[in-house]
Amino acid sequence: MSLTLSYPILFVFLYTGKVIGEACPNGWTRHDDSCYFFMDIHETWQDASAHCEAFDAQLASIETQREDDFLRNHLVQLHAHDPTSRVMYWVDGTDVSTESEWVWAYSEEPILDYTHWCPNQPDNAGSNEDCLRLGKVGSYCGFGWDDGDCESKEFFVCERHDKDITEPNVDGAVSGIIG
Repeated sequence: MSLTLSYPILFVFLYTGKVIGEACPNGWTRHDDSCYFFMDIHETWQDASAHCEAFDAQLASIETQREDDFLRNHLVQLHAHDPTSRVMYWVDGTDVSTESEWVWAYSEEPILDYTHWCPNQPDNAGSNEDCLRLGKVGSYCGFGWDDGDCESKEFFVCERHDKDITEPNVDGAVSGIIG
């Protein structure tokens, strides 16, 4: 028995350039080389950090305006129909070691290159605000940076610096016809 093809078969091989990883876990949101999870439970800053570590992640550190814009826009969308005028999310910054010297706790890197503090923040109200959170307080501050009491219970954002993302390289596409 002879098998003949009456129609040409088009095949395309897509070459994936460098493999730098895998997709974000289910429920996480990708932005650049990180995956983010927006936790809708209230925890202290330390407990929030422990929750993130349990997911092989850490509280989010915000190192660029692009990353900050992404987080703020995502939070605005999450709370677009939320009647609550005050919503806070813990992130990784702290000045607990030395007042007014903010660092990213996970990396211990000083927060120098980029900040987005709400007006009149950080204020260390009550001499007891040593942890960084993103805050929505009415129209006063739309998820800008705010220092808060580390023992208050807030929502939080976890971040995985997942360098293992597969990025397709369509420049390496190869096609051909068999027929």
